[in-house]
This record gives sequence, structure tokens and C-alpha cells, in this order.
Amino acid sequence: MLDYYPVFYCGNIVGTLTFTKSGLYYHYEGIFQLDDISIYRVYAISPLAEHNLGVCIPAEGKWSIRGSIATNKLDIDHIHFVIHSAETNDRFIPLIMNQPFAYLESLQMCRFCCRDGQIGFVFAEEISKPSG
Repeated sequence: MLDYYPVFYCGNIVGTLTFTKSGLYYHYEGIFQLDDISIYRVYAISPLAEHNLGVCIPAEGKWSIRGSIATNKLDIDHIHFVIHSAETNDRFIPLIMNQPFAYLESLQMCRFCCRDGQIGFVFAEEISKPSG
């Protein structure tokens, strides 16, 4: 059974990922229309985690990706897929329970994610720690 999912870059659909379940794995393939020359990574984002599916490969004027991921890593019913440019120097700021979050005024410049099991925000631009 094939499942098709849209993939977003900067809020626009740029292609689709096709998933096929085979035993304990999902095998995926995708083709994307991206104009810029950059290094692009595809992420699977669910309410509880973010998974890096890999780097897109340029071919014949389009970008593609192919790979596999364990079925227990993705909640395929509650997921969306995005592409981010890997060339940015992003900064991960973890959320720590019962601790103030000093970056509240910068939240419009970030995205929510989970890295290495820790929930936090990724800022695409380098930001300095607020004073105070």
C-alpha cells in the first residue's frame, strides 16, 4: 500500500513523499521542486518528535530523497513533512521544566522540535541570549 504526503518548504508544497510499509520499516521516496542551490534536509514532524529523514540529492533539475525508517519512529497518522535548508547555523534551545524561558520575544523566528529526546525550539538565525 502506498501513502502520499505533501512536503512543505517555506510554507509552500514543493513535492510529495511516498511511503510503503514493509515489515517493521517504512520505505520512502520523494521528488521536490526547489529553485535555490543549497543543502536541503527533509524532516518528519509529529506532535512528539522530529526526525531527520536525510539530505535531498539534486538530479535532472529536481531534488530527491530515498530511505527507510522504523515504523515505531513515526506516527504516520499525525505527521507532516518539511524541508529546511541545512546551510543555516541553527541553534537549539531546550525547554527546561520549571525554568524561565528567556527567548520569548524571539519565538516568531523559530520552530518547535524534539532533538535527542529533548523538547525545545530551533532558531534559524543565530540569536544572542537576552540580557536580564
